Amino acid sequence: NGERRAVLLGNAAVRHPEFAKLHAVAQWIADNTGATFGFLTEAANTVGAHVVGALPGDGGLNAREAFAQPRKGYVLLNVEPEFDTVDPVQALAALNQAEMVVVMSPFKHGLD
Repeated sequence: NGERRAVLLGNAAVRHPEFAKLHAVAQWIADNTGATFGFLTEAANTVGAHVVGALPGDGGLNAREAFAQPRKGYVLLNVEPEFDTVDPVQALAALNQAEMVVVMSPFKHGLD
């Protein structure tokens, strides 16, 4: 709704050789727009998963385990398994044998 604004720098900005300048500009933008300034740090997804409780519970599997012990179905969000997994051969084999795979992705690759 535009009432809450934020200017966030990610871990690529933090590692950039011109980080001090990026930080100063981002802080200036936040200050002059009434936005909150902050960082999306390394492992932001992991921290976020802990904060909202989106972790495998008892008997749950992480991604590696889910591909090593193939499931009937998978839901993939913004993932290119052939590029984003530790063992792409195993991941693709598990996906190919599944009864259903739901993919939500902005990437066109692999849709042929």
